[in-house]
Parts: sequence; C-alpha cells; structure tokens
Amino acid sequence: MLEKLDIVEVDEVDTSSLRLKFPPAPRSGSYPVVVEELSKSYGDHVVFQKANLVIERGQKVAFVGKNGEGKSTMMKAIMKEIDFEGTCTIGHNAMIGYFAQDQAAQLDENLIVW
Repeated sequence: MLEKLDIVEVDEVDTSSLRLKFPPAPRSGSYPVVVEELSKSYGDHVVFQKANLVIERGQKVAFVGKNGEGKSTMMKAIMKEIDFEGTCTIGHNAMIGYFAQDQAAQLDENLIVW
C-alpha cells in the first residue's frame, strides 16, 4: 500500500524575516459589554434568568462551567446571534470576537490545501 503513495516534498521556507504589523485598535468605551436582566429559555428549559454582567475595558473574561450551564448561550446572546430577553449593550468602539468551542472543527472543514 505504501508504494502507491506519492511522496510530496515541501521546500523549507525561511520565516526568520517575517514581520507582521497590526494597526492600533481604536480605544473602546469604559464598558465594552453591559448585560442587564438577561434571560434565555428553550421551551420550559431555563438556561439563565435575569443575569447581569459588566465587562470593563481591559478586563479578560472567561466563562467557565460544566456542559449545558449556558456559557455558549451567553456568548451567543452577547454577540446577538440568538434572541433573548433583557438588554445587552455593546459599548462605543467595542469589537467583540470569540473562539467558539466548535471553531477548530469549522476551520478544519474550510481548510483548503493548495
């Protein structure tokens, strides 16, 4: 079986001179995310009810918990990907991104090899 495989040789690329520059991010308001009285249910299943959350500029935030406790649902509500009750305010110049739990699998599916 191995004799049927074509051997692909890859030239080594010198990346020692690779320089990446990113433009400075615009300064956000003092409170990039304010969640007030946020509730989400799927039928009779209440995921969270009247949750409040304030994320201040410069804070690092992680949602940690067991499966099914609403971490992804909270992120989807903040990103306005799902309907919810309550208010979620994204502050001035705030740009929010997140790496979803299935993001790596989605990247693998969309990977194109030349």
